[in-house]
Amino acid sequence: MSAHGVKKILGMRLAGLRAARGLRQVDVARALNCDRKSISHYERGEREPDLDRLVALADFYKCTIDFLLGRSEIREDWHELRAKYSKGYLKVADLPHDVFDEEDVADPEN
Repeated sequence: MSAHGVKKILGMRLAGLRAARGLRQVDVARALNCDRKSISHYERGEREPDLDRLVALADFYKCTIDFLLGRSEIREDWHELRAKYSKGYLKVADLPHDVFDEEDVADPEN
């Protein structure tokens, strides 16, 4: 995927995550200690965040960097999915097929 394509996907994902939480760009900017224009530029694909900001965005939205960059459709971290499965919040049928191998599903505590 081209750098332009990554910026476009990143922007769409950031805007979608923000909208899903009912937040304004200024709300995200305050939480990340940056200005609203930066958030706007990221969402429009005009700029890309540096690595520290990318990590902060993933932490803020509780998703993976791979999800933000369009490298995965799985929003949640593997460890979070595994924890939900082992606590009984998820069934095997609810899990993305590429998250667990057969050994994980057979014994989620390891």
